[in-house]
Amino acid sequence: MGLLWWRKSPQVALAPDTLPAHQAAPTPAQAALSHHTEWIDTAAQAQEALPPRLTGIRYDPELISQLKHDHEGLLKTFTAILNASAANDWSKVFPLLDAFRKALNGHLLKEGVKLYAYMSTNLSNDPDLALIYRSYKSEMSQIGKVVFSFFDEYKTAATLRDESARKRFVEKLNEIAPVLIDRIQREESQLYPLYTAVS
Repeated sequence: MGLLWWRKSPQVALAPDTLPAHQAAPTPAQAALSHHTEWIDTAAQAQEALPPRLTGIRYDPELISQLKHDHEGLLKTFTAILNASAANDWSKVFPLLDAFRKALNGHLLKEGVKLYAYMSTNLSNDPDLALIYRSYKSEMSQIGKVVFSFFDEYKTAATLRDESARKRFVEKLNEIAPVLIDRIQREESQLYPLYTAVS
């Protein structure tokens, strides 16, 4: 796998006439999403292939590219949710939130079935690498619970009709943003390079 550059996530930009007067400056979450630094994927420095293990999950040379593409889509949709809520365009927020939930669920399913299942077998010979894999899997499980709990709270558009509910929604959205960004960055720079073919 060659060097893959992380592309900056879409800029969070609102036209001057749509930016609420009380929100002239971007929120911390918007600033974080729009100021990603670029980094190089360190796949070339990944551990050498471990001894082969019997497993029903085969190595997929396209998997990491697919997962990174998922990440870009998730960040793009999350940015759109932030923009829509900042512009008080709540008619767009719920459809975007629903799209984000479905995309995240599909991404996590793909990671669980194709990445974690493969690594759980083929990293088991190396205790240090296996520990890294298990810690990521456990952490993602906890993050998933928090994020999907957030989704459960806003299952229908009716939950965002009240002004106080909208305020809570934005607050929670800004809490989730840095967690999501940090997780994506660490997955791509630390976890994904461990996904290697065994011979």
